[in-house]
Amino acid sequence: MGSMRAKWSAVAVACVSAFAIGCRSGGGGACCPTAAIPPSSGPVGDQVARGEAIFQSSCAKCHGTSGGGKALGGPMLIGPGGLPLDPPAGRIHRDRPFRTAGNVAGFIHARMPPGGARLPEDQAYDVAAWLVTSNGVRLSQPLTAQNADTVAIH
Repeated sequence: MGSMRAKWSAVAVACVSAFAIGCRSGGGGACCPTAAIPPSSGPVGDQVARGEAIFQSSCAKCHGTSGGGKALGGPMLIGPGGLPLDPPAGRIHRDRPFRTAGNVAGFIHARMPPGGARLPEDQAYDVAAWLVTSNGVRLSQPLTAQNADTVAIH
């Protein structure tokens, strides 16, 4: 009985730690949700909502409305395997790892959408906020150039 209690205590500590650190869907097993619930209000919620709207108008054509990828070649960005650490084999536009939300926002600002006008920096951070929260990363404040590199996604 004591070993079972110790086992469940260890599981509970691991789950609490995962949430405190900011778990990511697909990587946290039973402790992490498979789909994040982005904040619905406040500064972070406002940024996430703006990011989703920008994504729908500027990114969904290639990445699908849910970020799951599409026939036009845009890779999956949301869900298990979304925003992978290393660029997928054969990718033309991405050549660097995504370790932080800052890496994602920087990539969006520098390279997206391809063949069109690039998103302004503030909009790139908005889209990155929607993408990372949709993948289970919990933000305590809106993403900015000053803090995005401190938000680990891997």
